[in-house]
Amino acid sequence: MFQQAAERFEKKFSIAEVGTDFLPQLITRFWRMSVSGDSNNLNNVVKCLIAEWEGKSAEGNETHELDSWTEIESLKKLDRGMLFRVLFLLIHGHKGTVGYSNSYTSQKEVRDLAAEFGIDYTLIDAEIRLDFCSKKHKQAHEIYLDAIRGKKKNAEVPQLFSHKWKAVD
Repeated sequence: MFQQAAERFEKKFSIAEVGTDFLPQLITRFWRMSVSGDSNNLNNVVKCLIAEWEGKSAEGNETHELDSWTEIESLKKLDRGMLFRVLFLLIHGHKGTVGYSNSYTSQKEVRDLAAEFGIDYTLIDAEIRLDFCSKKHKQAHEIYLDAIRGKKKNAEVPQLFSHKWKAVD
């Protein structure tokens, strides 16, 4: 969902006036803020998607600060669309993140973001649920995904890890 929204970000806001010098500095600032705060978001969302867009593996990349002039200059070499994607992820990538407590986190902000950018959150959610479900729950998740693809309004979301699990929103 974040990948698709990030790809649509620049077009939605028409940020064509931001100069080639300012945008890399802005991204560097957000990157530094992320490193000092939620590096989990930086490693698991931002760096992962940047690597995917560049056709590389994100494994083994440790988070580091972008603070030297050399690093800002290297950002200037990136395609403008990529810069806006990175900026979008640094701003929004933390939304819906399950924290270290491993407890349920509301996905309302993610659903709102998906709606804003015209992305089918429910379909992506159903596909990811199927990808990550255990073998014993595969059939239930396949039925759910088929129902979502068929636009059935009464599709029942399969329970995740326990029969006691309930979403709060």
